[in-house]
Amino acid sequence: MIYERVRRRVSVERLSSPWTWTTPKGDPLTADAGDFRISDPRNGGQWSITPNALSAGYRQVGPGVFESHGTVRAREVRAGESEVIVGTAEGAERAVPGDWVVTDANGNQWVVDSDYFDENYAPRRELTDP
Repeated sequence: MIYERVRRRVSVERLSSPWTWTTPKGDPLTADAGDFRISDPRNGGQWSITPNALSAGYRQVGPGVFESHGTVRAREVRAGESEVIVGTAEGAERAVPGDWVVTDANGNQWVVDSDYFDENYAPRRELTDP
């Protein structure tokens, strides 16, 4: 299904050296020098993003400040499914029932939990004639 990104502002900084960070499930992911670190001021979360994925899903609105935009495809991992391993640009990430696997227009994939998904993505409304 196609979802719209809810417009949210985040802080973005370019990495000058590799950075390893850990997902809430304990998966270690690694960003390369030249990738970006995103900081979400609403919840203090941090994650990395490649330049390709940054341009696909964010627009710069000020110095070091970007706003999410655009559409993605997403599917919920359902009860009864075994753990799903998603190949992200930063490494392998686990998705469990209730998580969402999100894919942008460039094919970049990542995992988000249901609370984050509900706050940051909305089903795309189809345009209709008046």
